Amino acid sequence: MRTLLSELQPGQRESGSRRIVEWLTASDSWLEDAGVVSLFGGISTEPDLLPLLPWLRERGRRAAFFAIGGAGVMRPHLVPDAAALVPGPFGVLSPDVSKCPPLDASELGIVLLPGLAFSTRDGARLGRGKGYYDRVLTRLSPGARAIGVGFSVQMIESVPREPHDVCVGSLVSEEGWRAVPSDNR
Repeated sequence: MRTLLSELQPGQRESGSRRIVEWLTASDSWLEDAGVVSLFGGISTEPDLLPLLPWLRERGRRAAFFAIGGAGVMRPHLVPDAAALVPGPFGVLSPDVSKCPPLDASELGIVLLPGLAFSTRDGARLGRGKGYYDRVLTRLSPGARAIGVGFSVQMIESVPREPHDVCVGSLVSEEGWRAVPSDNR
């Protein structure tokens, strides 16, 4: 999967990112009662979700990005706009913690998740091997939702899954939304 993603041309990533944002902004029904939506960004093989920041703000939703702290724990911080983001570890956009107030992960209503691959069968997510998001997902409130976001090449039938892995309930790529059957998670 790393090879497939590295072979995507910049134009393909840009157009795919635009389509993903178009799908996310076509309706705000996926926001439901979520007050805080976490986003991600920065790795060149991931979709660019920065255009969601003003869209969320216009709908009265707050956005958060994660900062990596001690012991490899990611902590969400409220981010008002892209100017409050700085390059962090691994080239990932991170909140400028001097300008962005921290939140507890339990305050997140929706977590848009990156990954290397996502299972269309059961919503399993193959991460990049550090476990950062796995640790975040265990700290969410029971009603919070995790949505896998990636390019269509990343949406495959099955990915390796361990008992502690948290599955996503839906996926979005440049091809649109895809619900994951709840009986398979």
